[in-house]
Formats: sequence, C-alpha cells, structure tokens
Amino acid sequence: MSANPPPLAVPAIALDNITQPFAGDLLKRKELADRLTGYVERLSSGAVLALDAPWGEGKTWFARNWAAKLAQDDWRVSVIDAFEQDYVEDPFLLLAAEIKRLCATDDQAQERFLRKATRVGSALLPTLAKATFKVAGNLVGIPNAPGIVSEAIEAAGDAGADEAQAWVKRKLEDHEKDQASVKAFREELETFAHGPDEQPGKPVVVIIDELDRCRPAFAVRLIERIKHFFDVPNLVFVLVMNRQQLEQALKGVYGAETDAGAYLGKFLHLSIRLPKER
Repeated sequence: MSANPPPLAVPAIALDNITQPFAGDLLKRKELADRLTGYVERLSSGAVLALDAPWGEGKTWFARNWAAKLAQDDWRVSVIDAFEQDYVEDPFLLLAAEIKRLCATDDQAQERFLRKATRVGSALLPTLAKATFKVAGNLVGIPNAPGIVSEAIEAAGDAGADEAQAWVKRKLEDHEKDQASVKAFREELETFAHGPDEQPGKPVVVIIDELDRCRPAFAVRLIERIKHFFDVPNLVFVLVMNRQQLEQALKGVYGAETDAGAYLGKFLHLSIRLPKER
C-alpha cells in the first residue's frame, strides 16, 4: 500500500512563525506580493482591499507569507483570523484590540488609544436591556420597533411616559458625547497610522483572514465597522475572502433581494483575484 499523500492544506498554526517568507513558492506568488506591496505603499489616504479566491486555493498561505515579508521589511502589519474570534460581541473590539497591540512599542500612545477606544466601545455596547433599547428606538423613530412596547409605555400612564421621555432626552444628549468620542478616537487612530515623523511612514496594514467563514452578521458588521470607525489615512485593511460566500452572508443579513455585490463594493477600493498559477 502506498504512503498517505501529503495534506492538501497547510494548517494555519504552521504559518505562525515564518522565517523565510514564500519558501517553496511553487506558484510564484511572491511576485504578486511584491506588486501589492508597491501598490499599498502609495495608499497614504488609506484603503480597504479584497483578496478573493475560492476555498482551498491558498489565500491564508499567501496572506501569512506576505505579512511575514512586510514585517521583515519593517512594516507595521497584523493578521487577524476573524473566524477564530467571531465570538466577540462586536467586531469593533477585535479591530481596536489589534491596533492597540500594534501600539505596544509606545506606552503613552497605547494608553491614549485604549482610553479613546474604550469610550467608543462603551457607546456601541449599551448595558440597557434590549427591550429598553427598543422602547427608545420606537420613540425616536427607528423603524420596526415592536408595537407591544408602545402599548406598555401607554399603559404605564403619565409616570411611565415621563420616564421614557427623560430616558430619550438623556440618550439624545449622550449622542453628542458619543459623536465627540468617535471623533477623538479617529484622530488618535490617524496619529498612530501616520507615525512619529513629520512625513507619513509606510501605511499600517491589517490583514483580516477567514472573513467568509464567520457568522454572517459578524462578517457584515466587521466590514461596516471598518468603514465607520477605522477609515483614516495611512491605514490599509486587506480582507482575505471568498467573495461569493461573503455576498451570500450579506443576503442572509439584509435579505435575499439585496444586491450584495453592489453593497460590498461600497466598502472596497480594490478587489484582487488570487491567481491559480503563474
């Protein structure tokens, strides 16, 4: 009986400590990595790129080796396995934690970033019960708030209505504070991405792998969080994905009639198909 054939896919754990990027590169993908590096180096305005290929065609291998090469060349680079961490309540926490890690060489910058990220995260993760949140949503005009909530408020009488109105007033006042917190967070993020010198250094590169394997709601929210909170100059995100699968996830979240391709396109500056061969 012949020996068992080698595995078709290299386990991700074997790529954690890459000392020789692109060793054994039978498909000559280092050439693509070099072209991508040259392109990303010019993205001082920041960007979101997609690296697209079906499952099993070496996306993770390419992404990890490219990241290792960037790190060897003194780029600030990170790789996030989104599928491994899609249990996180909100993707903002995952993204902010990774940026905090990249700040590790500067204790003061790390502390400033952590403080401002905490304020934004607190606004995104309210401690109020979901039912209370839906009450407020109904009062301020958010669609689809359950009618039963309105009936409950009305049944509570004037006292309940007064309390609800007071709660909404506080939320409206807090909204201004939340907006200020987001502005401060983005300014701190921009300072980090720019680097310590007068002229901006190489862009910071955050590679997000396995996005298409995540829970649909988590994957979609992660992309939206990048757009709303992390879209600053000199910060580049690379989404490693099976685009077809991610578009199906979008339809699962927003409905089967959603033009998922067009919606996803709003978040991407460039989509690259990983070639199968040289």
